[in-house]
Amino acid sequence: MKTWKTSRDPHYAAEKARVEHLCAIADGEVIPEDGEPEVVFCMDGFGPLNLQPHPGRQWAERGGRHRDPDREPRPRRRATYTRPHGVRHLFAAYDLAKDQLYGHVKKTRNRSKFLEFCRYLRSLHPANVRMATICGDLLGGLESISAGITTVVDRSRLQTSADISAALLRGLWDSGVGGYFAYALQNAPDWSGDAPADPEALNDLLTRAPDPEHDERFHGMRKTLTDLDRTGSHRLRLGVALPETAPYLPLDLVRPLLERVRSLEPALVTGHWNALVHGDHYVSTLGQLVEEGLFDGTTVLSHCNQLNDGDLDVMARAHIGLVTTPGTEGGMGLGPFLASRLVARGGAAALGVDTTCYAQVDILGEARTLLDAERRDAAVTAGGIPQEVQPARAALELATGVGARAVGLQDEVGSLTPGKRANVTVVLPDAVRARPATDAVATLVHYTGPGDVETVLVDGEIRKRAGQLVGIDIADLARRCAQSLDAIRRRYAALPADVVEGAWRGMF
Repeated sequence: MKTWKTSRDPHYAAEKARVEHLCAIADGEVIPEDGEPEVVFCMDGFGPLNLQPHPGRQWAERGGRHRDPDREPRPRRRATYTRPHGVRHLFAAYDLAKDQLYGHVKKTRNRSKFLEFCRYLRSLHPANVRMATICGDLLGGLESISAGITTVVDRSRLQTSADISAALLRGLWDSGVGGYFAYALQNAPDWSGDAPADPEALNDLLTRAPDPEHDERFHGMRKTLTDLDRTGSHRLRLGVALPETAPYLPLDLVRPLLERVRSLEPALVTGHWNALVHGDHYVSTLGQLVEEGLFDGTTVLSHCNQLNDGDLDVMARAHIGLVTTPGTEGGMGLGPFLASRLVARGGAAALGVDTTCYAQVDILGEARTLLDAERRDAAVTAGGIPQEVQPARAALELATGVGARAVGLQDEVGSLTPGKRANVTVVLPDAVRARPATDAVATLVHYTGPGDVETVLVDGEIRKRAGQLVGIDIADLARRCAQSLDAIRRRYAALPADVVEGAWRGMF
């Protein structure tokens, strides 16, 4: 029988109420006020965990009146502090909101190891802006999976600190999607810290060469990804995103930038790329940079709408991939979509979704937009209805096999082939709307969308089943995102509008 001993702590009632309040925050029953935590852990540490084994068996002898009087007492086997292989201690924490347990096993148990574990827990749920950052990339990955996209090239330009970069990476990793996370080699203002005070200073920050600390952050990201990918699956790889100004820099400035990128040894180099076009005046550094071997790794460039046929030939020969995002490119009037023209030259291109606050995550919708634009252009060229149009299969291949080749993953994804990753998307077309279903590819491209994606596997793990994301508390995620959105709006409202708008006008 166990009894409960009443606490003699004079602050017991207040402390108990505080614990109950924190539990209510974790359960989503209470919205945390300013200064209160959004994440609650229960933590403890104990050890040593291992027991020293002894050969054979030994039982305590029977006592009392049934004791054998002729039996000699067995020697007591006392606890021993001899540990020829050392001991282990466990630091554990339970996330009340996620219903998830975290633990680190250490050889020693002391203050420094405890604080090290605390820092790890802190990195899981960064506060304030980092919380919004995690939600942003977590949502992006989950949106992709929900829409049937299993492989992404993700980049975010506004990485103002190592903490924000780590939070972005963690959010994408936690979503379960595969592909690349590209660290942005791009200066960005830290409005919560030492931000530029006038438009000229902000313009200089955004347009000058990336500051030196970016290299250290990139190496820190590599360590973070290694810690996340404990099984060595390489589901996500670390790349580099070039600054927005890279295509327009003179050769004497872009050369050292690309040499610096190569020294980081990223798995992928990506970035927006274009030419300067004013009437008949065309300026592009792509051909010279390729000739000098500065794009010798896996490279995929986005948009490229103003590149001419000569630069497309350069990309095809150098095996530089192109990602086209028809929804955003068409909406912003960036120019013609060049994916099919690059593929026709023997190159590789992929379909993508850009600026998802503007365009829905719908890769098949992007395929339809691409086909519509190319068929319209064919009609203009033919002066009427064209005799041949781009088939639906060509657009689908940009989202599968050809797209995988564009990002250097053709040996791992893009087709259902033995030895490749088990990335599978099952689409269940609507029984009434998707008719007639005489051509499976045409039906898929023209009559289905994200709502028809029934099951998704990423690297063999089921991420969506029966139309629902697996292991995701949608209500909790919606609550966290709403809180993050409110925080973002408050910070945005506090930005110095005159500084931002002045820098923007001076840049373009």
